[in-house]
Amino acid sequence: MRSSLRVCAEDGRLRVSGEVDLATWDTFRAALDGAVDGAAGGAVVVDLGELSFLDAGGVSILLGAWRAARGRGGDLRVENATGTVAAVLRVLDLADVLYGRARE
Repeated sequence: MRSSLRVCAEDGRLRVSGEVDLATWDTFRAALDGAVDGAAGGAVVVDLGELSFLDAGGVSILLGAWRAARGRGGDLRVENATGTVAAVLRVLDLADVLYGRARE
């Protein structure tokens, strides 16, 4: 079985669908890096509403992009995570950070 990932970028938003796993890490990382670079210190919104799977490596990539955005004076936040993707973020205690609800 082959994993698939689709990332659509428009107006400072990334809409991610499919699965983030070993087979799609490079695509996911490139899309996030491009969005953070393009935001030039602004906000990047990552819509995970159509993402069905996010593994530990994908979480690491997402956090790396969040750190890179914050390091440039910007922000990266996720929205619309559902099912197992939302559960992964909750279990790892990352929901507040990645949804932009964490206290500084």
